[in-house]
Amino acid sequence: MDAWHPDMRRDVVPGPSAQLWGQVWRGAALAWVPLLVVTLFAAVRAEDAGTPVYLFVSLAVWLVCVMLVGVRGLRPLVWLEERRQRIEAAAGYTTTLSDDIADEAMVELDVVDPRSARVIRLAGEQMPRAFFNDRQAFMRDRLRRVRAAARQAGDTAR
Repeated sequence: MDAWHPDMRRDVVPGPSAQLWGQVWRGAALAWVPLLVVTLFAAVRAEDAGTPVYLFVSLAVWLVCVMLVGVRGLRPLVWLEERRQRIEAAAGYTTTLSDDIADEAMVELDVVDPRSARVIRLAGEQMPRAFFNDRQAFMRDRLRRVRAAARQAGDTAR
């Protein structure tokens, strides 16, 4: 097996990566929380200001409906991420960077930067001690080096 270096490239399946779909649904989930807090705050303030009770109750019911629909509403985005992960795994790589992926759990797949299609971690690569000391820092450093090499080569606009 070759040793890893930042110039290693991989053919990737066209279309949005699993990493992108993961960022989309996690971002939507994070945006949902402030919306619910603001809605709840508005409901409490409306009740304090002498607003009729039926308005407060309807606002509370709306809040519960938003929460129920919101949780279920994100499921298609999660499904898209999972589907893309399966497609990428079938092609022999993953674009998802997380602790479980960066860990030894998925050493059979190359970890690829979706922007530049460069390999961040080779499948089965023996990792140095720095990886085991701080996995996230190690993978961030690899990603930084890969993107720097891609910028230098001028191929980040895929």
